[in-house]
Amino acid sequence: MGRPSSYEEEDPEITERKEEATGYFQRGVELERKGRYAEALSSYEKSRKLGDRNFTSFKRGDLYYEMGDYEAALECYKKYGKDESALCAAAKALAKLGRYDEAFNNYFEVLGMIEASPRYVQDYTNPKCGIYYTKEELDREASEKQKRKRKDLARVYKDIAMAYMLQENYNVAIKYVDEAIDFDKANANYPNAKAIILERMGSYEEAMECYDRAIAMESDSVFIDNEARMIKRWCSELFENMEDLRKAEALIDKAVDMLSGTESEEDISKYIHLKDHIQDLISYGGQRELLNAIGRENLIVIAGSYYCGDPDFEIGMI
Repeated sequence: MGRPSSYEEEDPEITERKEEATGYFQRGVELERKGRYAEALSSYEKSRKLGDRNFTSFKRGDLYYEMGDYEAALECYKKYGKDESALCAAAKALAKLGRYDEAFNNYFEVLGMIEASPRYVQDYTNPKCGIYYTKEELDREASEKQKRKRKDLARVYKDIAMAYMLQENYNVAIKYVDEAIDFDKANANYPNAKAIILERMGSYEEAMECYDRAIAMESDSVFIDNEARMIKRWCSELFENMEDLRKAEALIDKAVDMLSGTESEEDISKYIHLKDHIQDLISYGGQRELLNAIGRENLIVIAGSYYCGDPDFEIGMI
């Protein structure tokens, strides 16, 4: 009588295929982390063909989304199913495609699923495994379930806010992101999201306050880069309009300091270059005021060239 099948040695060829599939999958994870999504997709597909089941249509959809192919992403999410995660992911793709009504239908369906789900409700009549629990313990578990519910609601409210932002319906977007913040006050992603919306509105002062709040909660390089880019945009506008240059100088200093203390992907030299331009404009402020006082009608434009030796200038010559 042979040994039970659980003790049988696996076919070496099958083992080799599994190891190769795992290698491709891990390579895909590494490429995805580096933002090389097309290469990651190719590596994941190779792992799937070799029998790996970790690469789902949902994961494929995420890669297409990051690559900007929202139609392909949407098809993948639909293929995955109609659970809360897939519906939200599909809604994000729909919003990117400008199909806002469909996106909001998905989001509000998910909100209904969360509200109706029994997983957030404590069952006081059926203690686990027949073991007796005190009311305090059951109440504590009920409180934790409600916290999870609020966190799940917050995620959806934030996504709804971002969809309204894409629609340029900023006031409604702010309303929903504020709801997300109220549901999950400890999550830095939500003041960051509010800052992004405010930045789109051109409300830079308020946006900076929200970015600062997010960074104080969690010193994430994503939040820091977001704020630095916003400050750079703000300073560029002040510079181009020659408005409040002292403020622009202080702001760009703040951005440079922020980026200097992190492993940022931002090119800090561009910030320093803008700072130099702002300082130059401040330095020549007196000359600019003088020229403005003289008046444009009293100014002429002089174009010249470099000379070797002294040219023989005469009155009236060009």
